[in-house]
Parts: sequence; C-alpha cells; structure tokens
Amino acid sequence: MAKITVYGGTEKDVDKGEVGGNKILVEADNGSGIMLDFGTRMGYEGEFFAEFLSPKTKSKMRDKLLIGALPVLDNTYDEKQLKFEDDEGILTSVRSLFGRVIDMDSELFELPFDLNTYDENVKPRFHSVLISHAHLDHVGDIKYLHTDISVYCTETTKTIMETIDNVTTSQFSIGALNTKVNRVSQSGPTSTFPNSPRVKSEDETERPCHTVSDLKEFELDGFRVKPIFVDHSLHGACSYLLTLPEENKTILYTGDLRFSGVHNRTIDEYVNKIGSDVDIMICEGTRIDSRNPIFETDVERMITDDIRRTDGVVFIDFGWKDITRYETILKAARKTGRTFIISGKLAYLLKRLGTDLPDDVKVFLKRKESLTYSPSDYSKARHEISDDLEWGRRGDPTLIDRMVYYHDGITAGDIAKDPGRYVMMFSFYDLKELFDMVSLDQNKGGYCIPNSRFIKAVCSPFNDDMELDEERLINWLDTFGIDYDIGDPRIPDNCQTPNCEKIRPRIRRAHVSGHASGKELEELITKIAPKVLIPIHTPEPKLFRDMISNINSTLSTPIDLMMPELNKEIRV
Repeated sequence: MAKITVYGGTEKDVDKGEVGGNKILVEADNGSGIMLDFGTRMGYEGEFFAEFLSPKTKSKMRDKLLIGALPVLDNTYDEKQLKFEDDEGILTSVRSLFGRVIDMDSELFELPFDLNTYDENVKPRFHSVLISHAHLDHVGDIKYLHTDISVYCTETTKTIMETIDNVTTSQFSIGALNTKVNRVSQSGPTSTFPNSPRVKSEDETERPCHTVSDLKEFELDGFRVKPIFVDHSLHGACSYLLTLPEENKTILYTGDLRFSGVHNRTIDEYVNKIGSDVDIMICEGTRIDSRNPIFETDVERMITDDIRRTDGVVFIDFGWKDITRYETILKAARKTGRTFIISGKLAYLLKRLGTDLPDDVKVFLKRKESLTYSPSDYSKARHEISDDLEWGRRGDPTLIDRMVYYHDGITAGDIAKDPGRYVMMFSFYDLKELFDMVSLDQNKGGYCIPNSRFIKAVCSPFNDDMELDEERLINWLDTFGIDYDIGDPRIPDNCQTPNCEKIRPRIRRAHVSGHASGKELEELITKIAPKVLIPIHTPEPKLFRDMISNINSTLSTPIDLMMPELNKEIRV
C-alpha cells in the first residue's frame, strides 16, 4: 500500500482546515518517496509571528522547528541552516577576548529533540520535491531542505521564483533554488570592536532544478510522473499525476487550480488530460464554501466600467505576480484610452518571462531617499529603474543609458499634471506616494486628489491583520478624497446585529479567485470519480463530507473520503 503523510495543508483536528502550507509526502512500498510542495504554513505561523515579531534572521529554521511550523523529518534538512560555518574555529579562538561568545558546541545551537540532518550516506525518505506553483504557501520552506534534494517545476515557476529573489528583500525571498550559508568571519581592525566574530550570509549553494512540460511523463524515484498544466492566479501552475508501477496505483495531486480564468481550461479538458482512472485524489478546497464562480471577463467588465465613470486617476490594487490580472487591466485601460502605469517589479517579471512593455504601459518611478530622483537613490533596487537582466558592475559608464524606467518612467508629478490619462497599479504599501500627487481643493478646504478612484482587484481580508490594513487604507482614501465602493463585510462570529462593532468596512472587490468554487469542485470530483479522496488546503474540510455524500448518490462505486490529520500517515 502507498503511504501519504500530510505535514502541512491540514490540521491535527480533521474538522479544522488549513489553507496553504502544503507539504505532502507520498511513499511507495519499496521505500521511495516524493514530496508534493514544501510551503510555508502562513496561517499557523501567523499565530506566533507578526510584521515586527519574526524568527531570528540567522536561526529561522531552528525557531520554526521549535514551534512546529516545520515538521521534524530525519535526514532531510540542511545542517548549515542550524549551525554556522566556522571553518577557522573563530568562535572558539576569540572566547578569551570576548567572554560571552559561544562556540558551535553550545546548547544554544542544539534542538530539544533528535533531528538527524542530511547525510549523503543515508537514504532519505525523499530525494525530490514536485512544485505545483510559486506561491509562498507552496514553496516557502524549500530553502531549509538540503541542497541535494532536487525540485521539479514548470519553466514559468522557475522564472517567477528567481525573479522574486531578485526583487525582494531576504525577508520575503523564496530561496528555493539558491541557499545562502551563514559563515563566521571577523570584523576588521578599524571596526568598533576589532577582530570580534560576525556572521554573514554568503556562498550561495545552487539546488538542482528540473523543468517539466505539460503532459510529458518522466520517471522519478520509482514513480512515473505526469505534469498537467492548470490555470491559477499565478502563472506556471500545474497538477501532478503519480503512478506507482509496482502497485499499479495512480495518485492525482491537484495543487491549486481554477476554471474561471481567461485560458478557457474547462473541467472536461482537465479530466481528459488525466487520461486514466485515478485511485487517490489529493484535492484542494480553498473555496469549497462558494457556489458561484466569477470569471476574469467579469473582472474586466467591472474595472472598465469603473474607469469610465472616473475623470481623474484610477488606482488599482493587484498582486505584482498576477500576470492574468495585469492583462485584464491593460485591456480595460485600452478600452478607455488610458496609459497603464505598473511597478518596476512587475515590469522586471514580464521581461524575464519574455514580454516587452507595449507603448501604452509605463513604469512608475518612486521618489526615494534624497527625494531628488537621483540615480543613486535606486542603486539597491535596480528593477525599479531598469529591465536589464545582466546588470553591470559599479562604475560602468553604460549603466545610465540602460536605466530605461528611470528615463521613460512616470512620476507622481506627471500624474498630477494629467490625472485623467492614467490607470495606476497601486497597493497598500504605495500609499506614501499620494503625498506627491495632491492638489489644493478650495471647496473642501484641504489637499486631495480630485476625481480619483481606487479599485481593489485582490482577495478580501482573511485575517485580523488584513482587516486592520483595510481600515488604514480606507482612512488614507478618505483623507485624500479618493472614491471607492464599499462591498459586503465579513460578519464575525457572535455578531447578531447590523450595528455590531466587530463588523469592519470592506472595499468592493473586482476579483476572481485562483481557486475552483465548491460547485466546480463537485463537478470535477464527480467526473474523475477517484476511489479515495483526500481534501487539503481548505478552510472547511467538513463540507467535503456532504459533497462526497451527494456525489456518491450518483455513482455506482462510492468514493472513500479520507480526512487527513497533520503528521499522521494514511495508508491507501
């Protein structure tokens, strides 16, 4: 029998779900195994950490193991993520000079439980990770695995992961493909404390990464693997169909998928791509409680209508990695005769994916550091001023000519002069840019951005921090006179009246989720008709019971629903 162990994407209580953090180990009877995703358990970690309370930079892996955010897996993790490289024994040699300095044998570097880190002479439970897509809750913890463990993904997913690491700080990077080593060195003779030890992250180690093609099967660790490309809010997503030849058993891992995007990938097409009977289906259920699918064409219509009824600048919030939403807003901007302003991050990603910016798309140039638009203000964020994928060295005289976004970008002053010309990509973290766009409104007796509108084209808040950010956002919009539409609020538990103080306002969304609705999932599962269904990545696993009961009433051979429990092995 095959063994399936869910280390993330579910909870210890089988009736309590977890959206994201997928870590699913599939093992055959012969001892070979494959890991499906290895994502960050963002919801669980949110119970411990916040924006200004995060794991220690140099001991993230240890901290996450201690609170259970990472599973205790033997012969899996990279010891260099637990202890620093101290090849010259610096910590030991300077203890006489700096009495509190500890060495590698200190108990502060140990864990209170046995964890055997990777040993190349010992067979690990898995050699490879199949990545469904590049969202953090599916790839965020790969960086802790030993670099001998390979990853498999689509070419687009690989490009997105590389781009994220290029344009974000280490706090938000993925680090799945290149892992940095924490190495001990000594401060120089002119430092405040000469010859004292310091730890720097350096010497990147590259992880083997193999790209997969749609429907092109390959052999991996005793399994036959068939990638099935799917639509999601992030490009490059795919499902995997695993076949265990010795047991003649098939396992379908859906990853995250939807059928409401713009790529016309229907449920029937997806089922036909599978091409064989499915014994076990590991199925996501993020939107199992939603019965009505919304399509990307609906989002385009809503955004186009909102732009048409706005005389000034239109601000639109959407994720910089969401290429589908970029294409949707570009269509709306073109229908209304406007120039679309995007972030440098998005422009850099498009370039890496092989797409040049059209003439009616410009990059926003932020006013930073000196506030004078000096080129030196952008030396640490090259993606904000250039699409050059091979950035030159310091002092290169050609750099100034290659700063295409710097020369051709749009500034806040440009927008203020002709606001009705633009649709601007704009997020919560761009709010400070509003200070440079205001004008004095005599009628209102203050500064504002007249005749402007804000559109939310991302998901609704799903935790308290996001709810508070929404309130702050509304405060900014009200202060600067920016119009927006109020949507339906979330009704918290124990709120019985419309005036309940726990109900917070929400801006109306122009958004389609990256996940299939409950109605679509029911149709999908009915048509696949697996022998066993294992739900993961869902806030309401209990709803699968009613769904499978309904489905079984129409099938000659009923589906066996097996609810996963965190860290507990399922034999199928």
